[in-house]
Amino acid sequence: MQAEIMLSIFEIYKEKVYDLLVPGNPKSLPIREDAYQNVGVVGLAPEKITSVEDFRRCFTKSMKIRKTAATALNQSSSRSHCIFQLEVQQKFEGCCVYSSKI
Repeated sequence: MQAEIMLSIFEIYKEKVYDLLVPGNPKSLPIREDAYQNVGVVGLAPEKITSVEDFRRCFTKSMKIRKTAATALNQSSSRSHCIFQLEVQQKFEGCCVYSSKI
């Protein structure tokens, strides 16, 4: 069996969705529901995670892109909702692939 972990990080800002792993991409991504009632964001660019350092690199990159602004109580208050999505795939030799998102 082989396992693979993919990470997506996106934000919802003013009712629009933005991929935080793609710097300089101001394009809003659509949210869709499939025939099995699974809801997802179309067009995310997930990154393969093989270590804690990979996760830290993605996290740092995404937090630099995230929209923030000063308020009376906080110098860099978040103006969006940030969502981390992990997809774990298990591949069994000569058999099948199982995939789960959390």
